[in-house]
Amino acid sequence: MAMSIKREIKDRMSKLTEKLLKGDKLAAAKLISIIEDKPDEAVKAMEIIYQYTGKAHIIGVTGAPGVGKSSLINYLIKEFREENLSVGVIAVDATSPFTGGAVLGDRIRMQEHSTDPEVFIRSMGSRGHLGGIALSTQKSTRVLDAMGKDVILVESVGVGQVDIAIANVVDTVLLVLTPLMGDAIQTIKAGVMEIPDIYVINKSDLPGINIVENEIKSMLNLNTSEKDWEPPVVKTQSLTGEGFNILLNEINEHWKFLNKNNRLKSKRLKQAEIEVLETLSEQIKSKTWKEIKEIKDFKEIIKKVSERIIDPQQAVYLLMEKINKKFSR
Repeated sequence: MAMSIKREIKDRMSKLTEKLLKGDKLAAAKLISIIEDKPDEAVKAMEIIYQYTGKAHIIGVTGAPGVGKSSLINYLIKEFREENLSVGVIAVDATSPFTGGAVLGDRIRMQEHSTDPEVFIRSMGSRGHLGGIALSTQKSTRVLDAMGKDVILVESVGVGQVDIAIANVVDTVLLVLTPLMGDAIQTIKAGVMEIPDIYVINKSDLPGINIVENEIKSMLNLNTSEKDWEPPVVKTQSLTGEGFNILLNEINEHWKFLNKNNRLKSKRLKQAEIEVLETLSEQIKSKTWKEIKEIKDFKEIIKKVSERIIDPQQAVYLLMEKINKKFSR
């Protein structure tokens, strides 16, 4: 019975990937849903499509809530389509604590592109994952890559200081800021400084635009580490489209830069290492937790912690003794 179910899943994944490689939107939507909800089933599909990935330019868009990331992406889609490039969008939203789904609907914001056959937009919940992206984000970008998208835009939740994991899944990072946001520059100082390839000051019609621009440039000048790429600062207005021709040019320049002297290959090698180690870590943790729970007296030790007979650290010592005895046999 189990073999029959496995064969059925394998056949279903093969059929979905076959349709995906032909650019089928429905197949892409189904695969991403399976990646989110039934990752074990998606393994076979990911094995098949992986060899067809690595061609798209993946662009991350991050920044605090309210800076206009979705509006900026909406305009970038328009710009890329005018260059006759097909576009995929993965918009990671904060997850509802009640339903587990995405709280905001980015597809609604980008509705004007929904009927374009060369544009695919998908929202997904972060599901509480720190770093501004969902655990399934990287796999989902591969679905769109294999689908044949030239450019893939990844919008992160925008959670401030920990919103840095996006750098491990994209080629080019855009950090979006706005004037009149006092904590924006503080966020950069707190650790996001090293992440952006391009700084974007959106809502450039607001007062204080030059102050933000000067502060960013001052901090960039304070960075004494040697870099081949100097992050430019671009001012945009998503409602009027002002500055987007400059932004698009900087994005293209960064892509050209990455494709020189094996820089892109080197960057993706590092990303592959991080992904493999993180995936391995999750597998080991899952397996280890299962084995620890099967240790004799585990429940009794946990009960003693809950009854304040011993503290959690003492419980760890006791469990470590039992684990060491188990593996030293």
